[in-house]
Amino acid sequence: MDLKKYEKSLKELMKRGMTSKDIAFQLGCEVKDVMEAVLAHDGTDTSIEPIAHVTTYINRKPGKPKGSTNSQSKKGKATQSQSNRMDIMREKYRAEYRGQPLSTATAKSDPEYVEKILDSISLDFDKLQSSIEKKKREELFIRIMKSFNAFEPYEISIDNCDYLSRILSDRSIQSFANDCLINKFGRDYIFNAKKIINSRRNHILLKMASEANTSKELTRILRLYGKEESTTIYDGGTLEKIERKRQALFQAESRRNYYNNIGIEVDTVLCDVASGSITEEEFERFVVNATQRRMEKAGTSRNRKIEDERKQVIKNIRVLLAELGKRYKIEDVEAFKEFYLRFLDVSSQGEAGYMNMVVANMLANHQYDEAKAFCSKYTDVEITTGTQFELAKQAEGVKKKIELKRAGTTFLNRLNNKKSDEDDEIFLKSFELSLLNQGVSKLTDIKLGKNNTGTKDITLFDIWYDERARLNFGNKSEGR
Repeated sequence: MDLKKYEKSLKELMKRGMTSKDIAFQLGCEVKDVMEAVLAHDGTDTSIEPIAHVTTYINRKPGKPKGSTNSQSKKGKATQSQSNRMDIMREKYRAEYRGQPLSTATAKSDPEYVEKILDSISLDFDKLQSSIEKKKREELFIRIMKSFNAFEPYEISIDNCDYLSRILSDRSIQSFANDCLINKFGRDYIFNAKKIINSRRNHILLKMASEANTSKELTRILRLYGKEESTTIYDGGTLEKIERKRQALFQAESRRNYYNNIGIEVDTVLCDVASGSITEEEFERFVVNATQRRMEKAGTSRNRKIEDERKQVIKNIRVLLAELGKRYKIEDVEAFKEFYLRFLDVSSQGEAGYMNMVVANMLANHQYDEAKAFCSKYTDVEITTGTQFELAKQAEGVKKKIELKRAGTTFLNRLNNKKSDEDDEIFLKSFELSLLNQGVSKLTDIKLGKNNTGTKDITLFDIWYDERARLNFGNKSEGR
């Protein structure tokens, strides 16, 4: 590109702060062409005017490209933000599904460095035990204790923590700390070293516990925790955190095992109850036999009445019909009503209990419209007092729960099936507006299922894209 006629203008622009690279970019030429034109200028030609569109570039206000407007900028930001929100929530959902770590503390991983410090401590410890001179022993003791400080930011294995704890508990170390001239300081050194090792032990145990997915794994991890450290030095709640997760996992595992290992007799009874093909005699025979087995299994360990055990057998049938509706779908809800009120209503909930069970069974099969239509039989009545009025109020509440359940299922399906950023944007706007129109004020009411271990319900609140937005979600309805 021939830039000879612009030699003076180019030099002036560069004096004003514009680089040859910037000028070349604006003119669409090579940098070397700009430099050659500037160098070739001898300063005699004063008639050439500066290049118009380059000087416009150099004179404009910084921070905004030429021709841009505030509205365009805001629109671009809004589009980008909106299209990314679903992806943000997908990432959060995956994190919640995997389970949040028991601790957010971090530590460096450098096995070679840790090994060097361990070797140094081990060597000094051997010298301390064999040394006779008191001053030398004091130097070794202080050096060993100070070496423990080097572990503070690093990961240490459980075995190494145990080894270091044994050193700190060794009779020669304890005796020297108590008897030497630096008496109080000796004990302080040991306490500080124990605190550091306990901190490293806590970190690795919490990391292991965060990755554990069974109660047996957590039981094994709990056994790794030294009794001395847990009682003499504050552990920051490590044991409690691990134990809470262990108990939650154990309960979830027990529930899964119960659902997945239903006996043939129970399975047959549930299928017959759901289909309406069981007779009164058959159901009564099952309940009597199941009650007897429970009494025999309990033996003398529990002082329970036969009637209490009978109620528990029937309650278990109700729970399975509600929770495993996909496996045991109630075929005829009207026929089931009579059976429920005669044989399953052990809690004396009456028709309200029947309604809740039928709805739970339908929701397990994602029959949202059918469940709402079923509730409408109770709400579409003109009664202002009495039992039917209370039942109608309960049915209205159940209908709201049905919509919340539908919303959770719909949102989860969208999380798992991305089409495009544009579709995500349209869906999110429509979904949020739908929630506000329904009067939903708490994102915690919308459940997306449980995490991978079955120990926690994941709600829309847990994964919502913005902290302020999720805390003030219901307030948006006031401004619309």
